[in-house]
Amino acid sequence: MYWNRDDSGLLVKSAFRTHLPATFVDISIYADRSSGGRLFAGGLSCRLRYNNERTTFMKLDRQKCLMGCVILALLTLIGCSNKVPLTGKVTFADTGDPLPNGTVCFAAPGFLARGYLKEDGTYQVSSTGRNDGLPPGKYKVYLVGAELVTSDGNGNSFYTPLIDARYDSADTTDLEFEVDGKVHRFDFKVDRVGK
Repeated sequence: MYWNRDDSGLLVKSAFRTHLPATFVDISIYADRSSGGRLFAGGLSCRLRYNNERTTFMKLDRQKCLMGCVILALLTLIGCSNKVPLTGKVTFADTGDPLPNGTVCFAAPGFLARGYLKEDGTYQVSSTGRNDGLPPGKYKVYLVGAELVTSDGNGNSFYTPLIDARYDSADTTDLEFEVDGKVHRFDFKVDRVGK
């Protein structure tokens, strides 16, 4: 980032530049000389140079920049607002006792969300924010860290799996869940090791 003078006398702060063969792209924030360098007295300019011929293909004033930022923020909020809050409980199939620790993972192509188990076996799903839920879609459900941790008193810890190994990854699990916006809870049972 640096300040320089434009050919037209504007004070320009360059925010992005790339040099490609015979091409120069400059995206700049500019301030009017009379504004004392205040950002919102200027705007945004995108210029493209090809074979040393400069073309300004986008020049926005302050009001258009602010309107663009507002629209971008609204689109971001709309895109993130379709998540469905999801809670649930994980219990052992043989006794109905809660699974006391581990992480419930919801996987879809290019997406992963998690819910951390409490001692009573309950969880709340978080994807991009705390307890924000999942977007609608189909998910493979698996668990990680469902282990009994013991220590021998000499600083050595031992991890004993509590659940069957098929629940360890999205590739091997038989658990699936579809988020459709109607159901906000997913309780399920798991088999113990060797069952």
